Order: sequence, then structure tokens, then C-alpha cells
Amino acid sequence: MKLVQRISITLLLLTGLILGGCQKVTQGPTPLPEVSIGVARFTQPLHTWDLLAGYIPEGQAELEDKILRELDQNFETQLFRMTNRRYVSAGASARCLELDTSKKAGSSTALAKWINVGQCMGVDFLVVPQVLQWQDRDGGEAGTYHPAAVTMDIFIIDVARQRASSRFHFEETQESLANNLMNFSKFVERKGKWISAQQLAEEGMRKGIKELGL
Repeated sequence: MKLVQRISITLLLLTGLILGGCQKVTQGPTPLPEVSIGVARFTQPLHTWDLLAGYIPEGQAELEDKILRELDQNFETQLFRMTNRRYVSAGASARCLELDTSKKAGSSTALAKWINVGQCMGVDFLVVPQVLQWQDRDGGEAGTYHPAAVTMDIFIIDVARQRASSRFHFEETQESLANNLMNFSKFVERKGKWISAQQLAEEGMRKGIKELGL
């Protein structure tokens, strides 16, 4: 009986090793740990000292505050739908940003500014979304003279270590299927329509949430 048991155990172990070796290991983004995370309001860098990375496109006009606040709402909606986390709201970041701006206007880098905001909010990490370029479509869903174009960054600031730990960059101008057949999947997803800049930004948000492991 002992010999039979040993043989059975050996076979089970070998089977487990074989099955384990056949499984494909897929590696996705490393999710952030269970820590306190704040979300900053969308901002538009207008000067080089406002940038965490990248550059400011030439001729970019200042966006209306209404557009930025709509981006805040859309981003919070996507975070709620796609993650199981609780975030310190963008409203808290606005108050902290006002305090930091009033105390240290023109005397700190962009990174130092957002670290101060994160410390004011009492969070371990701060998500900082920024719009660098914005062009809404000129026309409707069926046809357009100028398509929507969006360039934006989403940064994760490690407040405790005082550094930018991650960056997601999104830059896209919608193209017709005739101009780029590689966009077939996007063409189907968008139901063959010309989308608005807000809708294009939402696509970027969803990609960013996945890639940053939020």
C-alpha cells in the first residue's frame, strides 16, 4: 500500500508540474498598493515651469475652465467604473493648490508644487492629469472639417518619496478609416462616427487607468 501511495503522489506532482508549465503567464501593469491616493484637477500647463514632462505645443490657446471641469467629472466617472479604490477628490486638490500658489507663487518647480498639494491632501500618491493640446472637431458625427485632437499626460506622484513615479502619455488625432486602415478596431468601436475631443480624452483616460495600474 505504501508503494502505491508513493507512486500516486509522484504522478500527481508530475501532472501538476506539466500543467503548470503549459499555462501562459500574462503580465499586466503592476497595480498600486492599498494606499491613500488623491486625484488632482485637470490643469493646462501654459508655461515651461508648469510642466512635469514634455513640451507645450505652439499656438495652443488657453482652455475654458468649463472644459477642464468636464474632464474632471469624466475622469472621476472612469475611475469609479474601472477601479475599486477610494480616491481623495479633485475638489480637495483645488483648495490645496490655491494655498500652495498663494504661498509659493513662482518659487517652486511643478514637481515641488504637486508634492506640496499631495502633502496638503494627506495622501501617499497623487494622480495629476494635464492637457497639453486640445482641438475639438469642426463638424458633426457624420462628417467633419477638422477632427478632434487631444494630447494629455497622467502622472502619479509619490508624495512620500517626493518623485514622479509613473507617466502615461496620450496623443491622438482622429483619422478616417480611408487614411489609416490600422484604425479599423477604433472605427468599429466608435461606430463609424467622428467623436468629440471629450470622447477622445475619455478613451485616453481608460487606457491610462489600465496602464498605470489604478
